[in-house]
Amino acid sequence: CGEIVLGMNIESLLGTFVRSNLISFTPRYVFENRSIIPVTILPLRGSMQDVKDFLGKEYESSIHFKNKTVTLWPGQSTIVYHFAKIEKNILAGQNTRFICVRVDANRWNYQARWHMIMTDDVNGTQHFTERDGSSTNIAAIFGVDVQTIDAVINLQIHNVHRAPIKIENHSNEHYLQFIQDDDDGVVMEVPPMTWCGYSWDNPYGKKSLRCISLQAHESNEYKIERSEEALHQIKNKSKDSSGNVVYINNPDILRFGRDDNVSKPTEKQQLELLDLTSTK
Repeated sequence: CGEIVLGMNIESLLGTFVRSNLISFTPRYVFENRSIIPVTILPLRGSMQDVKDFLGKEYESSIHFKNKTVTLWPGQSTIVYHFAKIEKNILAGQNTRFICVRVDANRWNYQARWHMIMTDDVNGTQHFTERDGSSTNIAAIFGVDVQTIDAVINLQIHNVHRAPIKIENHSNEHYLQFIQDDDDGVVMEVPPMTWCGYSWDNPYGKKSLRCISLQAHESNEYKIERSEEALHQIKNKSKDSSGNVVYINNPDILRFGRDDNVSKPTEKQQLELLDLTSTK
């Protein structure tokens, strides 16, 4: 049946059994969903880099590991007895147990993202962020409380209503972009005179940020607005007197052949349309 992980308590008895010890076996790991969203967990064992590489490249094609996942609805809990082994060329001291968590929330462009929760030698709350799937903005922050009670390690996931980090932009005109100095970091943008809640993209990575200040026309917000304007122009196309397809708000950039033989825009025209390089 493979490796089964259990906890063990040893208690010295009193009275007649003063020279005896009571040994009791208990579950070692218990995971509870206290959030308002269903979550899926996958217990894995190996080095941090091996687990990270597996979740990013190999999980989707592995039916064997998909069968080891457990879905927990709000209020449900489960005992974790077994951790699937995936280590490769493991070195002494790197064999770590992780409970990998995926939040099963609806997104505009859903892409499953696994979060690694270290189960051993950690007490306190570990935070991780969720994006909405259509931008890099943080949609929610979750916390996982890791507590050791006798021989039981109890992990509880819950919604975090107050971000552990607050980042303020006090500039009147400059945008602030920042990213965790880690491979898993995602760029965040803060407009002038606003603030945002934040949590580390990789809780086990380097706890430092790289920042840059930008003018308004260099910001992601500006580029998104320009892209939306361009898409709106495409939806509102019309024909001129010669039957050519004309985009009414910018006929000089987008004017391709006749309707029955429309030629594709050049690369330069596409860049001007999406405003990926120019900042007029």
